[in-house]
Amino acid sequence: MDRFLHADVVLVPVPLAVLPAVIRARDEALGADPSPAARDAVEVAEPLGNAGWDGQMLRTFADKLNYPLVISLFDACAMRPASWIPKAQIDGDGDPRQLRNELGAMSKLIKKHFGAGTDWPIEWRKLRGQYDYRLDAETAAAWRQIRDLTEDRSTGGDR
Repeated sequence: MDRFLHADVVLVPVPLAVLPAVIRARDEALGADPSPAARDAVEVAEPLGNAGWDGQMLRTFADKLNYPLVISLFDACAMRPASWIPKAQIDGDGDPRQLRNELGAMSKLIKKHFGAGTDWPIEWRKLRGQYDYRLDAETAAAWRQIRDLTEDRSTGGDR
């Protein structure tokens, strides 16, 4: 592996599911014979639900997320998995542009930390001019665990 540190290299994004095969192909092309420990060190995380995010990605996202209305949105969706939550419910009496702006900032955060092609971990739809959001059951359960949410706890934006 030391020879990679001094060689011309490029970074190529690949789906996590094929990462072990890509590493094996790289090693074969270079004539490398990785130790069994090195081969076994590649661990592919299983994605959660429909979003394609694994638990570590979601935890990193939650740790970096600093947008109160987006946090409230995720908390509300996590407490009602697979149910559509209207944007207006999160907006409350506040400026309806605030959540929109925070979601835009969330997109930038996801791009910065997970790459430009990464989808949001939350689903959305626009129906009759109104936006709704939801989390699938697996992602919602992981979010509740990360945020330490319980069924009887308020889903406010506190962290």
